[in-house]
Amino acid sequence: MSYNIILLDADNTLFDFSKSERKAIFSTYAELNLTCSEEKLTEYKKINDEIWGLIERTSGDNTPLLISRFEKIFKLFGDKADPKTANDIYRVKLSEGHDMLYGARKLLNSLYFSGKRMFLITNGIIETQRKRLKEAHLNKFFEDVFISDEIGARKPSEGYFEYCAKKISGFDKKDAIVVGDSLRCDMLGGINFGVDTCWFNPYEKPNDLSLPVTYEVKTHKQVYQLFQTARNNIKNLQTKRQTVLIGLWRNKKRISRTTLSNHFKLCGRNDIKNPQAPKSFQAVRKLFKNKNSHRLSGAKQ
Repeated sequence: MSYNIILLDADNTLFDFSKSERKAIFSTYAELNLTCSEEKLTEYKKINDEIWGLIERTSGDNTPLLISRFEKIFKLFGDKADPKTANDIYRVKLSEGHDMLYGARKLLNSLYFSGKRMFLITNGIIETQRKRLKEAHLNKFFEDVFISDEIGARKPSEGYFEYCAKKISGFDKKDAIVVGDSLRCDMLGGINFGVDTCWFNPYEKPNDLSLPVTYEVKTHKQVYQLFQTARNNIKNLQTKRQTVLIGLWRNKKRISRTTLSNHFKLCGRNDIKNPQAPKSFQAVRKLFKNKNSHRLSGAKQ
């Protein structure tokens, strides 16, 4: 299957969110004149995962829930600080973190120069995600960016994906795929919406939800190879078709416009971003045009 529309998740698919999160938490504690530790970080991550689980299942303003994560962690370890202030500081610190996973930028470059249409899908805060994308110089890769806080719906809701589909010109579910690390958000959302999915699973986590993901990969290189495989399959079909046409020409068979037209379509005439299509068609057409015995008009099959 060839995909031209790629819906890419941001955190822990492209961005090394775990690394950025660690830096932001330690910096937040330091600014509040508090001491952070690995134990506190571990507990914060557990609390934060629970909070985002609630956020993904609810709608409306999520600020109170985000503040509550600091209320809980401060209470757990007896730290004295204002949770709202801590949340504000943390969001600023997190927006400054744009560390990328190894291989992510190379993947984006490869897909971009192969003509794939990429769109970023992310659950997050507008200011945080926009700043990270800008400072990481990633905006150029994406036709559009869909942030849950900005559109009023979150992954994995069907409303989120419906919004994305409406905003993407020429969107076709058969031509689209969701790539992400989260079973709960990315894979479940994609499956429920009816598009193929690619689970980025570098740590080989178990599929606890037993979701029928279309593909599962461990590295960004494997993600790119997935699209290369589809592209190579198409090129192989084009080569076989062209070989047949040339064979007919050499054996002085009459070739109709319909036959050539079908070859043109097979080579991707409707895909204007495919530079090989016109060349393939013109190369074959030229062979027939140079031979008077094989007219391009009037022949019937």
